[in-house]
Amino acid sequence: MTGKFLRLVIVVSLLLFLAASVTNAQSVKSLRDQIQVLLEQISGLQTELQSVQNSSPIPAVKKPAFVNSTVSAKCLFSRNLFWGIRGEDVLCLQRYLNKAGFLIATAGPGSPGNETLYFGGLTKKALARWQSGNGVSPARGYFGPISKAKYAVLTGAGGSAVSINKPQFQKPVIEKITPAVGPVGTNIIIQGTGFSETGNTINFAGRKNILTNVPAANNGTKIFITVPNNLCGRGNDCVSGALNPGRYDFSVLNDNGTASNPISFRVTGQVNPVPIIFSVVPPQGSSGDIITVHGSGFTPTGNDVSFGFDLIKNISSADGKTLVVTLPKIEQPDDFEGITSMPQLLEVLQKEGISFEQFQKNIRESDEVYVKNINGVNPTPGFFTRILLLPF
Repeated sequence: MTGKFLRLVIVVSLLLFLAASVTNAQSVKSLRDQIQVLLEQISGLQTELQSVQNSSPIPAVKKPAFVNSTVSAKCLFSRNLFWGIRGEDVLCLQRYLNKAGFLIATAGPGSPGNETLYFGGLTKKALARWQSGNGVSPARGYFGPISKAKYAVLTGAGGSAVSINKPQFQKPVIEKITPAVGPVGTNIIIQGTGFSETGNTINFAGRKNILTNVPAANNGTKIFITVPNNLCGRGNDCVSGALNPGRYDFSVLNDNGTASNPISFRVTGQVNPVPIIFSVVPPQGSSGDIITVHGSGFTPTGNDVSFGFDLIKNISSADGKTLVVTLPKIEQPDDFEGITSMPQLLEVLQKEGISFEQFQKNIRESDEVYVKNINGVNPTPGFFTRILLLPF
């Protein structure tokens, strides 16, 4: 476009030069002919110039880059977050706050790209700034129901998890077995990935099909079985008698016929096994509800059951497989400070752009459940969702 414009300038200059230098001897007709030729050239060049200008994209004006609290960094918060705790949800919260412009730190731990699992003082201060900037009150750095609901509004997270179904052709991988030592009859948990929802086959001690059609829980990551007392399985010749103490390998075959890596289990003589939790029923509840913990290794007396920070001591078990407890009352989070009635709560939620349905989804927190007795403590926690009661 610059070259064409330059040609246009030259032609115009030449036209002026000819007009200035023409002599009286030149005929008017000759001069007019030359001018007409130059005018036609100018017209042609103007047309070309206009065409080039119309076809060239106009450079976009770049808007200043900025970050705000509507960035799409969706996390799933199943519990309240506060100073002193650790977890993947803390890591996700830190990443969100950094992306939203409420930096945990400008350098080192907590800075963008260096987020951690620990909720410390820097996280609390950054969260308080986010709360203040988004109208969450009180802005004290406590990530409770109102803060979670506001987060859901800002990110469109909706307070729910996105279920990711693992492909059926995935090779099963055993990561660990809990416990890894015990007598025959011990209830164990095989943890890993790629297990089928149903139809898994367990191979043990070099023998195939010891257990068949075994289901997996937790989106194909956990299998609950009992260490067999013999090596009889479908298509196998039985090995009579109980297993001798020693090391034996477990492996898992999923419903696509894909085998996992082996993992070792040490069979011992008869000992008192540590507690194991299979399930917590119901899986959610509020203060005062009666909860039953199902598992094994519970002693007749002296079982201490913990739900998060709450400890319920000396629970009895008549069958060694169940514990019945009453969920204790817990202190209400700071989010409810100053709110004494439902109309007042609805007014606060409306002011902050949070629907009551979104708020209800977030007045819950996830607790890890442990049982401790004279034989030890369960190595893998059970899980329970506590629904917080409104303080009015």
